[in-house]
Amino acid sequence: MEPFRIRYHSCAVFACLVLFGCSGEPQAPTDDGGVDVDMPTNRDGGADINDAADPDLGHSDAAMPVNPSPCDPIAQDCVAEDSTCAFVIAESTETARFECRDLLGTASLGESCELVGDVPGVDSCAGLYCASWGLPATTPQERACFDYCSPSAPCEPSLGCLGMDSAGTVGMCVESCDPRDDQCPTGTKCGSYLSSVTNDFVWTCDFDSGAEVGDECRLARDCGAGQRCAFETVRVCRSICYDGTPCAGTDGCLGLDPDLSVGTCRPVDWSCVGSVVWPAPTAANTAVDVHVLSGRTDVDGATINACAADDVDCTNPFDTQTTGVNGRATLMVPNGSEGFDGYFEVVAAGFSTGLVYAGAPFTAATGTLEARLFPADFAEAWPGGLTVDSTRGSIVAAVEPCMRDELLTQFATGVGVTLASNSSDALTVTGFTTIDEFEFLVDLTETSFSGIVALANHPAGVANLTFSNRQPTEVARRALLVRAGAVTYANVVPTP
Repeated sequence: MEPFRIRYHSCAVFACLVLFGCSGEPQAPTDDGGVDVDMPTNRDGGADINDAADPDLGHSDAAMPVNPSPCDPIAQDCVAEDSTCAFVIAESTETARFECRDLLGTASLGESCELVGDVPGVDSCAGLYCASWGLPATTPQERACFDYCSPSAPCEPSLGCLGMDSAGTVGMCVESCDPRDDQCPTGTKCGSYLSSVTNDFVWTCDFDSGAEVGDECRLARDCGAGQRCAFETVRVCRSICYDGTPCAGTDGCLGLDPDLSVGTCRPVDWSCVGSVVWPAPTAANTAVDVHVLSGRTDVDGATINACAADDVDCTNPFDTQTTGVNGRATLMVPNGSEGFDGYFEVVAAGFSTGLVYAGAPFTAATGTLEARLFPADFAEAWPGGLTVDSTRGSIVAAVEPCMRDELLTQFATGVGVTLASNSSDALTVTGFTTIDEFEFLVDLTETSFSGIVALANHPAGVANLTFSNRQPTEVARRALLVRAGAVTYANVVPTP
């Protein structure tokens, strides 16, 4: 069984790197919220199209070999004598592409190189790309030759592939770094960039501006070591943080890189607390699209029952459906006068029975719900060890703050939240997950990147839960059914 992973409520997790800019400087702003996206725009990846000379794209003599257009920088398939495939920007078409040009030097991988006429792509490297990644700012700027990469020609394991085009077809291999142990050369810092080639974060050494936390920024390189350029009301430099390491004050460590469990210290929005009102129903029934998942894998053949809140055994379901190969099924539920506030019972072979609650009552004609299933032996999700009492149940709650920023790439999570139950006892075990794995740790004291908290071996019956932030302020109350041998999974948002 694959590791159990959290799927964030994402709008668009991935963005393309853009390497075009002006005067050899980065141009594209960074988005960080939840997932920080930095674009290594054009310090080395391009020049303003009005400043770039159109290089020689091949020989005109019909008797000479004809170069391909565009060419392949990986295969280096230029056939004309003394030509090489390079990344260029041409005035004639105002587009960036890979074309054959005259070979202007013989610098090899890792060797120093120079731009010709300050035009990126027109340089002294032989079949490679001249860039300054990993080098401090100097006058004139030092550069070295980097190899190309693509989805079919990946970099060596110790290197990352930074995209060079928005389609993600070609990139350059750069040295990787670890922000948790920044060993970048003096004058540089370990920063992250979302690669259009691999759709993964690439951490590599970049210029260090020496900025302080709270300074305004336009790009990632405007911030200092251990910082990110975060979008709030304005762009400001914020500290990066590691899972289990609290940020200062009431800031939360919002997720950035699930592979390294590194995030950014940012304010968590609880501004709606105390003024939340559920909307009145606008339809008599809601068609709920339920997506059943185990980690990130769809679960087909799962039986879903829509149950009233007070039907503890779900003996009279409103609707019953079975998921298809996409893990989905649509169930009709009545909204009544205040919306549907019941639960969905999910039964599938190999998993604990799930009792799944939405964050807020369904009130519209359509709605969606993600139903998370856990192993039949819930102890598998507790790496520190857990003895499951079959006469009891468990609760897993995914907490979200008031709202997400529409300019950010994913919902923020309820970081820094604690959970109390009116019916837990000495046998109940509290655990919190890290950013990505559904593994519950007992040595954490509040929700981390994921916003996930669990109560294992909770007495069966109705549990009245209270969720509080760091201030501390109560942000939500939920009454959830706990059933022996089952796992109750609830999405939790600030409540009225």
